[in-house]
Formats: sequence, C-alpha cells, structure tokens
Amino acid sequence: MVLKNWSSRISLLKKVDVFEQDFLASLFQVMEKSNFKIATDEEIEVALSAQYRLNLPIVVNENKLDKRLFTSYFAKHPQDDLPYFADKFIIFRRGFGIDRLNSYFIMPKINTIISRFWRCFLKVTGLKRLFFRKRSAPITEDPKSIEISTDNSDESLYVERIRIEKMKLRL
Repeated sequence: MVLKNWSSRISLLKKVDVFEQDFLASLFQVMEKSNFKIATDEEIEVALSAQYRLNLPIVVNENKLDKRLFTSYFAKHPQDDLPYFADKFIIFRRGFGIDRLNSYFIMPKINTIISRFWRCFLKVTGLKRLFFRKRSAPITEDPKSIEISTDNSDESLYVERIRIEKMKLRL
C-alpha cells in the first residue's frame, strides 16, 4: 500500500515537472514574440549603474526558490549569455534593439488606400482648394525659440520607423 502511494506521488511529480517545462517553453516563446530578451550580466551591470527614475528595492528569499526548474529548462533549451543567477530567476529586458511587428496589417493598408483615393478625388474635382485654402491673415506672433539639449544623446542610438502611409503601393 505504501509502495503504491509512493509510485503515484512520483508519477504525479513527473507530470508536474512536464507541465512546468511546457509552461516555461510557452512563456519564453511569448516573451520572445513580444520582443523581450533575457538580460545578460553586462546589461544588468549597466542597469544597476544607471540612474533610473523607478528604482524599487527587491528582496528575494533564495532559500525558497526552486533551482531545478530553470536548470532543467536551460539544459533542454540552451541559451547564450545567461546571467549568473539563471538557475534561480530570469530578468527580461526590453527597450533597445530592433522592434519588429509581424502581421498582414489589413486595416492600416485599407486606411491608406482610402486616404490616398480621397486625396486624389479632392485634387481631381478641385474640392481640395475649397477645403484646404491658405489662411488670408498670417500669424504675426514671434515664435519662441526652443532649445533642445543633445549633450546626453547617444550617437549610436538610431530609430527608424517604417510607416505604411509613407510606403509606395503596388499590386
């Protein structure tokens, strides 16, 4: 009777381990699709040395952490540049690098086609001049000069946004 009880517990623990590994695989896949990456040791050092606006102290009781969970996951799914604490917990980062969206973008494409057709219609019929006339009285206020400080800007940071509205349409 006791032996049967132990064997059922062992099989239950194996099932739980399988479910945990499946959950971690799904979690890492969702995080990757959401453009989150596992923070490396170098990135964590940079984050700790930087002055962030939100800096919450986090205390982790490492005695209560399951060290087998991530160890067995990374044994089956090896990753490069894991932090030194990857057997206990994982920190994801997001915010730099290439942000990619994968989709058909049906509604933005339809909106672009409609707006281009509408602009063409207004131009051909001459209604564009009626709706979008220039103001007769120019604004005489002196615009205040705005100074933009670029002292702390990072020259290696480059952002390119590709918009559907700016793309050439073709069939």
